Amino acid sequence: MNNYVFLCDSPELDSGFANVGRNILSRIQLPEDSKLYVWGLGHDNIPIDIKYPIYSAGINSSWRNENNINRFYEFLNRLEDEITLIVIHDAFRLLDFCPVFDKIRLDKKLRIIAYIPVDSYLTLEDEPFISRVDIPVAYTEFGKKEIQKYTLKEVLVVPHGLEHETYKPLNINRQKLFPQLTSSNKLIVNVNTNTQRKSPEKSIEILKELLEFDNDYFLYMHMNPYKEIDIKKLASDLGVEKNMIFADPFFQDTIIGKTLCSKELLCEIYNNADLILSTSVGEGWGLTSFEAAACKTPIAVPYHTSYKELFTSDSCLFLPTNNTIFFTKKIWPVIDVKTSAFLIHNAFKQNKLKEKAEKAKTIADSYCWDKVALEWNRIIKI
Repeated sequence: MNNYVFLCDSPELDSGFANVGRNILSRIQLPEDSKLYVWGLGHDNIPIDIKYPIYSAGINSSWRNENNINRFYEFLNRLEDEITLIVIHDAFRLLDFCPVFDKIRLDKKLRIIAYIPVDSYLTLEDEPFISRVDIPVAYTEFGKKEIQKYTLKEVLVVPHGLEHETYKPLNINRQKLFPQLTSSNKLIVNVNTNTQRKSPEKSIEILKELLEFDNDYFLYMHMNPYKEIDIKKLASDLGVEKNMIFADPFFQDTIIGKTLCSKELLCEIYNNADLILSTSVGEGWGLTSFEAAACKTPIAVPYHTSYKELFTSDSCLFLPTNNTIFFTKKIWPVIDVKTSAFLIHNAFKQNKLKEKAEKAKTIADSYCWDKVALEWNRIIKI
């Protein structure tokens, strides 16, 4: 018997990793005489329409504590016959599991397939996990090149997919979601997590620069306003709070990866925006930018990592970087705020964004989970 174990964010969550796991799990075709289990990071026993058993790895960051790491070892050790472990997460976050892999391999045949979203230039801290992977899979060619620094194994490339049945153009009434706006206001939206890597403070700094050109700009930050950076305080300190809208009601759940915003409502938010803005310092794929592109909403993204590979200059507004910062033991490119604000304002003045959005939608439409599933069904049988 073949045992397949998915190690990923639990499929019922709203995180990017949960999105990947959910869409692959719902389409996976196992060989005969196989069983599949899910070790769900963040699983809180919430029902979900997945036909495979989900075991909780612990909510929030508790999956990394010693007790839950030991539970994972005991779980794998109870499985008879060979195990194929399919991992969907960052390489550096999975270092805690390396002793488990080594211990299991003393007595069992363990094959590890890892789908790794490379959002930065990899360093030696990524090597311990990557070196234990039998079949590394990247989202992009950029990711493949970085993974090859730390493995001699063939690195496969399988793109991300999109939920096109959910994210699509809509006819909307902006007053429904944003009653404070008038028809002359230009709504810029950042949909992301409030973390250092996503660099939300740069979006607020760009707004400050834009308001020097035109007071009609508004910025809606669809993220927890207090998680890593107090973006409300920053907006107040920069004097732009009157032109900002925050998403407090959607981010009151205490479980990481859960929000109170449905995918359907998120689609409406994308369709309400005049521009979706990302100011992150690195992206493995850039899911929210692709979801917005599928809605035919214009996007502005930094010219780095996955973005410069997946989009083109005629499909988005590329924003330049002008220096680097160092955190989490990695070097990251940082967006040039003043030049970015100038480019955004100029694009609005010259009405360049709608034409770019048409081309971005064509790119987004080329990525679908059914195609991705064909690749994954081939990989698990290698």
